[in-house]
Amino acid sequence: MNMENFDCILRLIHVDILGAHIHSRPISPMEKLAITIREVLSSIIKRLGPLHLAPPTTETWVTNEVGFRNIWNHPHAIGALDGKHIRIVAASHKGSTHYNYKGFHSIVLLAIAAPDYKFAYIDIGAPGSQSDGGVFSRSSLGINLQNGSLGIPGLKELGGKQMPHVFLADDAFALKENLMKPYPGKFLEIS
Repeated sequence: MNMENFDCILRLIHVDILGAHIHSRPISPMEKLAITIREVLSSIIKRLGPLHLAPPTTETWVTNEVGFRNIWNHPHAIGALDGKHIRIVAASHKGSTHYNYKGFHSIVLLAIAAPDYKFAYIDIGAPGSQSDGGVFSRSSLGINLQNGSLGIPGLKELGGKQMPHVFLADDAFALKENLMKPYPGKFLEIS
């Protein structure tokens, strides 16, 4: 990072990371680093997040639908949804809350990608023991999808029928009106 970028970030977050003057025992380097990282990252998310990863709007979803239709030949798709386990070293007091089915400790990154592979939405930090579907249902995205406040465009004609816009997901997610997943193929008869 160059000095100009450093100064720009510092100007944006300095109010949030000013420390109080305390005349007690000195803070250890490990404590200082932990506190600094937590405060700086929280401030960066607070101040820079809205500038660089604003919540999706109806216009975002419409633009995504055009991209999925033109690039991927998938009309009515407005985002590709998935979760990814990010390996962590678990704190000794955390027990198994971060231990996942893959056999390691993790946090879950839940994301929606636009047709050009850019993030349209991210949720990071759920314990690895939770399934992608569980993380989704408790995330702001899942809650807002459930209560209809995501600004998803209304029904649109497809093949002569009015159809909803959808997020594309895998089997880890529950089927919903605005969430499409692969047909499981169970109990199919070949004729």
